Amino acid sequence: MAGVIGHLGTGQVTLWNGVVSGFFLWLGFLATSTAVNQRYEGYGWDLTVIDAGHWLGVALIMGGVIGWFGV
Repeated sequence: MAGVIGHLGTGQVTLWNGVVSGFFLWLGFLATSTAVNQRYEGYGWDLTVIDAGHWLGVALIMGGVIGWFGV
């Protein structure tokens, strides 16, 4: 995640851009893989939403901290 946020450019590594990057990385990688894995395992959508929500929180916090520290 730090590599992606670091490629935003000089002066663009901020708390807000870190959170936004965390969201899009979650949407592209974490949410999709969670949904596919849990569909394959036969779990209900309620568990998928809970797990994906947890990883959304993790990605937002990680992105915010990385952006706050300025990579």
